[in-house]
Amino acid sequence: MPSQNNQKKHESPSRLVLTTLHWDVFILLLLQSVFLVGGFAASDWLFGELKEACNQMGLGVLRPDSHV
Repeated sequence: MPSQNNQKKHESPSRLVLTTLHWDVFILLLLQSVFLVGGFAASDWLFGELKEACNQMGLGVLRPDSHV
């Protein structure tokens, strides 16, 4: 049976992971789009990669028309 002190060592990191996961889910629920600017918007490769990944999550990816 683990000691109480040993249990406390693992409780804090696990709580941190759970809190982080909750925030990630919360943020994803609020997000609708990702908007790229500057050098990120100028990269066709990055735009394509993000668009493919974000579309799977129901997010749009946008960039200004004057990105180049």
